[in-house]
Amino acid sequence: EDYWENIVSNISPIMFPKNIHPKILELSSKLIQRNENNEYNIANKIDDYIKNNFTILENENASLNNINYILENKTSNDFSIIQVYTQLLTASGINYEIVITSNRYYNRFDSEFFDPNMLREFLIYFPKEKKYIAPNRLEYRIGEAPFNLLGNYGIYFDKFLDFYFSEIIQNDQSYSKIKRDINVGFERKFKKVIINEYQEYTGHWAINNRSMLKFSDEKESVAFKDYLTASGIKNKKIINYEIINEELFQKNYNTPFIVNSKISTETLTKRIKNGYEVKIGNVIGMQSQLYGEIDRVHPIEITYPNQYDYRIIIKIPKGYIIEGLEGLIYNKNYISLMGNKICKFESNYEINDKEIIISIQEFYKNLRYQKNRYNEFRDVINAASDFYHTSIKFIKK
Repeated sequence: EDYWENIVSNISPIMFPKNIHPKILELSSKLIQRNENNEYNIANKIDDYIKNNFTILENENASLNNINYILENKTSNDFSIIQVYTQLLTASGINYEIVITSNRYYNRFDSEFFDPNMLREFLIYFPKEKKYIAPNRLEYRIGEAPFNLLGNYGIYFDKFLDFYFSEIIQNDQSYSKIKRDINVGFERKFKKVIINEYQEYTGHWAINNRSMLKFSDEKESVAFKDYLTASGIKNKKIINYEIINEELFQKNYNTPFIVNSKISTETLTKRIKNGYEVKIGNVIGMQSQLYGEIDRVHPIEITYPNQYDYRIIIKIPKGYIIEGLEGLIYNKNYISLMGNKICKFESNYEINDKEIIISIQEFYKNLRYQKNRYNEFRDVINAASDFYHTSIKFIKK
C-alpha cells in the first residue's frame, strides 16, 4: 500500500493543481460561458479544445513537462498533456478523479502486486457523469473508457488523495450499437439488385468510424467506403453515399455516426429452374466465424460489448412465390447462470403480398464469457456467419 500512496502523493500536484496558470484562467473565461453549469458540456468543450489545439510529441525533451512551455508552444508529451486538462477542469470547478491503469492486452492491473509497467495509461473520471476523458487519445471525446482499457482494473484517486481500486466498467450498457435498415429491390428481371441502406453506429463503432475518416490515407478511405456499403458484395456500384455526424467532436453524448447509401450489384442473383436464387444474407456484410477452432485454449474476451439490430425489407416482384424462408430463422443464445441472455443471434421474418421483412438482433452484453461454455459462444458467432450465406428463391407462379 505504501507504493500506491507514494505514487498518488508524488503526482497529485500535477493532477490537482492548487495554483491555476494565468493563461488557463484567460482561456477558461473564453472557452466556458459564465452561466454554463453542465458538467458534461464543460468537460466536452475542454477535451475538444485541447485535442484540436495541442500537439503531442514522442520525444524526451524535458520542456514538454513544463506547463509554461506547454501553454506557450501548444506542445506536450502524452503524459504531461494531462496538466492542461487538470488546470482547465479545476479552473471550471469540475469535480473529477484520476485513474491510472494499463492496456489490458499487454498488462493486467493487479493492486496486490506493484509493477511500474501497469502505470501506462491515465484517464480522467467524472463520478457524477460516470464518464471518462482519455487525454492522449485523439479519436476519443468524453464518454466510456477506450476499449483497450475496458475491463482492466485501475487505481482511482481524488483531490483529497483518497484512493481505491476498481474495474473500469462500461456504465452505458447500450453504448455500442449498429442499426441497419436495408431495402432490397430488383431491376431487369432480377439481374440487378438495388440496395438502399440507412445505418446508425454508436459508441466505439462511431468512434472507430470517425477516426478512420479523419486519419486515413486515400487507399484506406477507399477500403473504408467499401466497408460502409455492404462489405463482401463483389462488383457493386455505389450510386449514393452520404455520411452524417462525421466530426470527432459531437455536442451531444453518443451521437450516432450515420451512413445513407444506395448500391447496385449483379452478383447476388442466379438463374434457376422456374425462377431466381438470391443470396440475401450477403446484404448484412461479411461476418466472422469460429468453425476452425474446436477446442478453446484462451479465455473468451471480446473487444467491447455491442449490439446489432437489422431490418431488411425485400420487395416481391409480381407473379412470384418465395421458397427457402425457413432458412432465415436462427435462434442461438448464451444464457447466464441468472437466466439472462447475454449473447445471442436471433432472426425471423414476416411476409405479405408485397414484401418480406427480416428482423435480426445480435448482441454481446458481457466483455468476458466462460471458457467451459465456448461451444455456446461459438454457436452465436457462427449463426451470424451462416445467415450471411443464406439464400432464398423466387419461383414463377
